[in-house]
Amino acid sequence: MKRTLIKLFSLLVFFILLGFAGFVTVLFYPSFSNKTPTAQTCGLSKIPNTVIAPSSSNVPNTQTPALFVLPGVVSPISSLSQQLDKLLETHPNRHVLLYIHGRGNQPSKAINHQLIAGLTQAYNLNTIMFTWASGEGRFPIGQALEASKKLKVVFDELNQYQIQHAHKLANTQFSLITHSMGSVVLEGFLKDYPKATLPAQLFDSIVINAASSDAKNHADWVEKIDFSDHVFVTLNTKDPMLTLMSLRENSSPLGTLNTSLANGPPQIANNTTYIDFSQAVFGHRYFVKNADQPCIFHFFNTVLNGEPLRLENQQVFTQPDSRSIFLLNK
Repeated sequence: MKRTLIKLFSLLVFFILLGFAGFVTVLFYPSFSNKTPTAQTCGLSKIPNTVIAPSSSNVPNTQTPALFVLPGVVSPISSLSQQLDKLLETHPNRHVLLYIHGRGNQPSKAINHQLIAGLTQAYNLNTIMFTWASGEGRFPIGQALEASKKLKVVFDELNQYQIQHAHKLANTQFSLITHSMGSVVLEGFLKDYPKATLPAQLFDSIVINAASSDAKNHADWVEKIDFSDHVFVTLNTKDPMLTLMSLRENSSPLGTLNTSLANGPPQIANNTTYIDFSQAVFGHRYFVKNADQPCIFHFFNTVLNGEPLRLENQQVFTQPDSRSIFLLNK
């Protein structure tokens, strides 16, 4: 009983802090929004919502890095080839997505919050989740960096799989998305990555979404990505979870990078396109359940399926200046 009360109290404190973080973002956002060009109204039509059945999971929390696929299969890192065989046999026309999750009790969180199902069904993808010990501590940065060592194993095996099945995969696109603290896993991998050791087209696109990695000097590791020609960083200065993290950890998360020139141009990676969602959404998990916001859906549906993104499309994007930063239309 006592432990239950402690858990309930901790949750209450968390939601109070989360509400405060949301208040802070709303309070201070106008102070620089008038210095940032206004995004245009989204010119795309809404699409029907994908109906995803509710689900619940009792899968044990991840202790060591592993792979996870629906409906609830946890398998060793070394089983990537077998998982790809099964997925592509069942859905040969779907492209492949590798998803690196953020903090929380995983993989249950990704199941219960319909994150994997949302990626799989809304964008018609074969989704494999790289799961790590993300439930250990408030912000488990050490666990994320430790997990990055196993990410190399996954990338190497994917490379071999693509070589061995080149004919079968001729029309299959591969993409990678990291969410929140998932960026720290990728960052850890890249800091020790010897460039030019993976093929240039290992991934057709890479999305670093709502990244909790520190914005300072992020170009040092992002620019080491030489295994995809299309790298995207999503930004949202009104992200309440990252705002809470910045308050508690005294950090400046990459996902809240302010692209306004009011305080001088921010450091940006030369190999990366930055998509600023700040005027289009208030939230943290905007990569799923976004059919009612067609420009958001369009971005993720396009890049996660490895298709070319037309940044000159003014129905979707507003480009405030000559840099590789685009405002997503609201």
